[in-house]
Amino acid sequence: MLEVHTQVYGTGRMQKFPENDFKSLYEEVMMALGFTHDPFTGVKKNGDLFYGWHQYYIHATNGGMAPNSKQPLNFSKFLKSKWLTDAQDFEVKKPTIVVNISNSEAIISGSPPHKVLRPRKSTILRGVKIVSGESLVLIKLPDEDNLGGVILDEGWYQLSAQDSTYPRDVPLYKSPQFEVGTVEFDPYIVTGTKTPSQECGVSKYNIKVNVWFSPAKTHCGIHNHHTDPEMLEVHTQVYGTGRMQKFHENDFKSLYEEVMMAPGFTHDPFTGVKKNGDLFYGWHQYYSDTDCIWMAIEYHPA
Repeated sequence: MLEVHTQVYGTGRMQKFPENDFKSLYEEVMMALGFTHDPFTGVKKNGDLFYGWHQYYIHATNGGMAPNSKQPLNFSKFLKSKWLTDAQDFEVKKPTIVVNISNSEAIISGSPPHKVLRPRKSTILRGVKIVSGESLVLIKLPDEDNLGGVILDEGWYQLSAQDSTYPRDVPLYKSPQFEVGTVEFDPYIVTGTKTPSQECGVSKYNIKVNVWFSPAKTHCGIHNHHTDPEMLEVHTQVYGTGRMQKFHENDFKSLYEEVMMAPGFTHDPFTGVKKNGDLFYGWHQYYSDTDCIWMAIEYHPA
């Protein structure tokens, strides 16, 4: 192919070499913001394209990407939310739920002893900085006034609009969903599966997020399947208190475990891993003790 590059952030260099050896460097083209270099491509007599040895050299210390890159997550006008990547000394002023959706630790400032925010975990921060973090979702704690109005925002729907088999009389509402990058991890380690398969290891996943709303005392529905192929999913409580519940079978009387969900808390995955690496679930549901808003973080096999 014929290829050129345009500098978006920072400074770098397009470099040429007579051989596959850094010491043989003979030409550099400086890349500044907004600049596009001329093609390094050559053309053979038969019209085929070819290249000499070359590379891009990152001159910026942050890998050439803008630190503290933010993208809004328009779940609702009631929920001020953003996707933050490459966090570097990012200041969190007001009470904010911070969710680490990456597979690397985020470092938080504060009084000693300093701690990290582990992958797929969350906390509520205020008046501190995120010293470093690869990929995080930030949701400011919402004002309670008219908060139930989230379901009237554009893009929200009762779940039967997505799943025709879902009961129309169960008040479970879903927000628009957003894609928030990719991540790689070993599902056996992430799920705590006891007997890992030797055939499977690190896999790549596409990450999607949305929020849910249900009023108090709502059984959101016992289920053991989500997608094909199955995804890994965790939830972060945003408002109110609820419970993630496990069942032996598709019967409320078979309840055997409850994980209480309070604002700022993210539960461990309920997911299991088969010997061939496929993900699976036992019977489970979300139950709302009060009016509740929670965020689903979905990791879909890429």
